[in-house]
This record gives sequence, C-alpha cells and structure tokens, in this order.
Amino acid sequence: MLVSTRCCFAAILIAFAMPVGAAAPSVPLDPPITLTPFRSPDPLAHYVRARASVPLDGQAVAVELLIVGDEAALRARTLNGQVSLAAIDRIELALAVLADRTLQPLWAPLAQWAGPGLEGLRSRSIAARRQAFARAQPSPAATSNESTVRPKVRALLQFSRTMWSAGYRFEARQLLQNWLASNNPRGRRSWASIEWTSIVTEQGWQDRADENWDAALAHYRRIEDTLGRSPYAVNGSVNRAALLARLGRYQEALQLINAGQVRFDNEAGRDALSGSERQFAWIRSCALAGLGRKQEADAAAAIVAQESVDPNFVVETATKLEERLADCRNDTAKLVELTHTRLEKQLVIEDLLYLQPAAKLRTMAAKRAAALRSDQALMAAMRKRMRVLPKEYEPALNGWQ
Repeated sequence: MLVSTRCCFAAILIAFAMPVGAAAPSVPLDPPITLTPFRSPDPLAHYVRARASVPLDGQAVAVELLIVGDEAALRARTLNGQVSLAAIDRIELALAVLADRTLQPLWAPLAQWAGPGLEGLRSRSIAARRQAFARAQPSPAATSNESTVRPKVRALLQFSRTMWSAGYRFEARQLLQNWLASNNPRGRRSWASIEWTSIVTEQGWQDRADENWDAALAHYRRIEDTLGRSPYAVNGSVNRAALLARLGRYQEALQLINAGQVRFDNEAGRDALSGSERQFAWIRSCALAGLGRKQEADAAAAIVAQESVDPNFVVETATKLEERLADCRNDTAKLVELTHTRLEKQLVIEDLLYLQPAAKLRTMAAKRAAALRSDQALMAAMRKRMRVLPKEYEPALNGWQ
C-alpha cells in the first residue's frame, strides 16, 4: 500500500442537517484546535508511561504517553493548563510518533506496547474496529465524510480504513461493497442518501490510493447519476472535478466545478457544511491555473486560506486545502513553505510519513516527494525534526503491501 498522506481531494460538502455530534478534542495534529481545561488532581496520572517536552510555535507543550492494557493515548498539555487527548488506534499515528525526534522519550514504551513492527497494534486495531462496527460504537469522526453519517456507518468507514491500513485491502473493499448490496439511497434528503454517498465516496478514495483513476471517476459519476436531483449529488461532482483537475483535465474540471457551484448555491441551503466554498475555490483555482489564467486563479484562491469551523461536523483545515491547491498547481515553493510551517507548529505530523526514504510511492505522491526533497533547507529542517524510521517499521509504513 502507498503511504497515506490523508489528503483526500474534496470532502463531503453537504451534510445531512441532523445533529450527529461533534468530534471530541484531540491532540493538535493540525491547529487551530479547541482544548479543554486540565483537571487537578490528575485522574490519569497512574497511566502515564513517558513524557516529552515539545517546543511548538513559541511555547512548550508537555506530551505524555498513557497506556492501560490494550489501549494507549497521547495527551498534550499546554502551559496554561489546557489538555487534549488522542487514542493511538491507527498505524499512521504510531508511526508519526516513532519518527518524531521531539517525542523520543515515548519511543521505547510505545514500541513495546505496539509490538515488533507494530504487529500488536495492527491486530488490536482490527479487533477493536470489528467490535465497534458490530456494536455501532465508532470513535469520534476524524474526517468530514465520517462526521456526516450515523454511528453504524461511521464505524463501518473506520473499520474499512483500518483494514486498508493494515494491508487487508480486499477485505476493506468488501466491507463497503457488502453494505452497498443491501442499502440504497432513498429520497432527495435522507440518511439513506447521505450515507450511501459517503460509502461510494470512500470507494473513490480507495481507487485513488491505487491510482485507479478511471474507477475513481466512475464512483463519483455514479453518485451524480444515482442521486439525480438530490442536493447530495453535488458531492460526486465536486470530487470528480477535483480529480479531473489533478489529472490535468483542466477544462473539464472548470466546467464541472462551475456547474456544481451554481447547483450548490441554489440547493444547499441549511444543509451546507461550513467552509464548503473553499472546496470549490481550490478546484477552480487549480483548473484556471492549468489553463494559463493565473490572475483569475490567484483571485479564486483567496478564500482557501481562511479557517472555517462547524459545531457538528469535521471541517478540513486551511493548511490541508492550501497544500492540496499547491500540489494541484505544481507550486513547489508553496508546498515547501507549508511543510516548514507544519514542522514548526504541528505536534504530530502523519502527513509527512510519505517523505520517509523507505516509503513506496505511486506516481503522484512520488512526484510531490521529489519536489520537496529537492529543497535542501527543507530537508535539513526535516532531519532535525524527524528521524528515518528503523527497518522493522517498513512493512507498516507501506501498509504491509
């Protein structure tokens, strides 16, 4: 498997407007983030196995590894007493910690808990996700796609992703296909329609990860054709336009995203996810730049850097969208700038695992990695912050493929 940069193209733009619950606070993987006050005395002190002090954006952040039985978590505490907690239930998060020099005090106890080559974590995460799916008890949503669905489908999406990361790609695909075999969209605005859209969108992500572009485009077109007049159909249009732009099919992408914008403006209404306009903007900017219309492209990109929040749904950060746009426009200078910012301000950096020397990359990711590696100053900053992962972690790094 390719190393995942967790950088999907366009997130679900229209969320079914029913309260599904906001994601719980987590370690600041991609600031800004709202932290909760720290309680004293510390109710989790007994489970702390290691501590590190991380200089982050001008302040020291205390990072602790908590372990109890088969469960582990990272806890970050700031000087003003705020705290954030994130379960270590994904291979990518564990790898990011083990690669980060600022978290070196956590390496040994984490490696012991996760098992040689992370095989223990691999097995436990699969078992936990299987049980969570059976009980419809998912983890807090980590993506926009997960945050727009009810618990049972969210648990399915998380189970499928875990199987994918653990190297069981066929099984990951089959989980989604089995669900689709007995679930169909119904009505213009319904749980059935939005959840069906989320599952087909995840199928598109799987094919993009394999660089099976035609299959991914077909999934998005299926959403458009099947949902017809439903406002959720625009999600297929946006994802298809994003992939067309990334493939250099700029005129097709521009026509599709402009038509999608008109439909979105006319139909979304109260169902619009906060910050949706930024998704249209980065795709339009990429397409315009590819057509040589730089001034219009720059104007379209103006809102991409604006942060947006939603009380009930996960919304992609400005940094992720800026990186997506820079990658699409082949803007190496901007990518370098944004990567420097991550190294300086982000606590745990999963998104840079693909720059590990042992990462097996397909065409697009390899091109991006080569562009960043050509910048000597950036690579010096990378070496200062990140180590080359030991050889025993190479199978996990590459999804046991």
